[in-house]
Amino acid sequence: MKKNKYFLALIFVFVQSATYAQLVSYSNFSPLKKFDKETWVDIRLTPEMLSKSKSNLHDFKLYAVSKTDTTEIPYVMEWMGYKVVETEIPFETLPENKNDDKATYINIKMKDKAYVNDIKFDIEEKNYEKSVKILGSNDNENWQTIIDKSRIAAHFDELESYNYSTVFFNTGGFMYYRLIIDNQTSPAVKINEISLNKHEEFPGVYGQLNNFKTKTTHNKVNQTSEVEIDFNGNYYINQIEIIPAKKQADFHRHINIHYLTTEGLRGGTKEHYTLANSGIVTSSKPNFLDCYNDRTHKIKLEILNKNNEPIKIDSIKVFYEVVRLLAKLPAKEQVLLVYGKEKEPKPVYDLAYFTDKIPTDLEQINSLTEYEQVRMMEVVSPLIESKNWLWAIMLVVIVVIGFFAIKLLRKS
Repeated sequence: MKKNKYFLALIFVFVQSATYAQLVSYSNFSPLKKFDKETWVDIRLTPEMLSKSKSNLHDFKLYAVSKTDTTEIPYVMEWMGYKVVETEIPFETLPENKNDDKATYINIKMKDKAYVNDIKFDIEEKNYEKSVKILGSNDNENWQTIIDKSRIAAHFDELESYNYSTVFFNTGGFMYYRLIIDNQTSPAVKINEISLNKHEEFPGVYGQLNNFKTKTTHNKVNQTSEVEIDFNGNYYINQIEIIPAKKQADFHRHINIHYLTTEGLRGGTKEHYTLANSGIVTSSKPNFLDCYNDRTHKIKLEILNKNNEPIKIDSIKVFYEVVRLLAKLPAKEQVLLVYGKEKEPKPVYDLAYFTDKIPTDLEQINSLTEYEQVRMMEVVSPLIESKNWLWAIMLVVIVVIGFFAIKLLRKS
């Protein structure tokens, strides 16, 4: 009985040691402040944190750490850039609809009063052009014109195809809508379906990177200018703004944006430039160039001068998209945000299916202090002073467990 107790105790020590070893397998960590009660938080990840990821951001984990246990905390990662959200609003069509040579009339009653600002038409015909008038009312008697005439059209052939079947408008808080589709200039069309939607645009949250150097060279033979932007880390770049010098002639130039990427080869790795985007840089408007959150430590801007003098650039601004983690932290426990681990699979949490239950009033956590792996044990356990000692303990435990296991097998 006494031996069994020792054996169970050793297993317990081994499990705890393995848990700490799991935490120190990450190269970086940030302690979060403790809360007196369970709290939903909004953790803002800095671009420096993102740059230290070794598994395409899959290696960010939250752990509640105590002297006897560690618990992984689920989270939702959210990129906070510009978004368009469309919500379909339920409605019913009224029986007084009609269709004649003059117009098609569709009368709609909302199930609940809701804001609507776009109407989509699903039309059977592949080629058509129609004019739509939209009226709104709250009592089905007094009507207000929302849009007097809006064009919807579609065309399809071997050379060209397009479909413009959505009508956008600003005023849409009515209980009733009347859609009048003109049939006087073209035959009536078959409408398969109509959807009423709330179209919302969110501007997004961005930050500015300042830790980079630029170098400009001009190639007279190729008639190009190249601007190299060299960062001190591997950052996710969302957008670049080129600010030209004021005292120069008007210009309109094509520009290519390349980012340096690393390709894995059998004998090692190789760096090469990949085209991220192309656009125009001009003196007539601000010059913002999208980089689509490509991750790199170096960007090359290639300006095609042709037979013109090179552009004089005053400055360059680089922007990143803010990323946050949404999570519910336990009460009175030390929580660590760990990151920087190779070949980490993407975490899968049930929380991703219940984002509608995450409150909007969140405790925002900014300016986290970053530590490297060597200081992990100071936070995780004051009893373990160095990583080497931790691995030594684990080795001893493994040997002892192996000894008892062999002994038990011989007895059986």
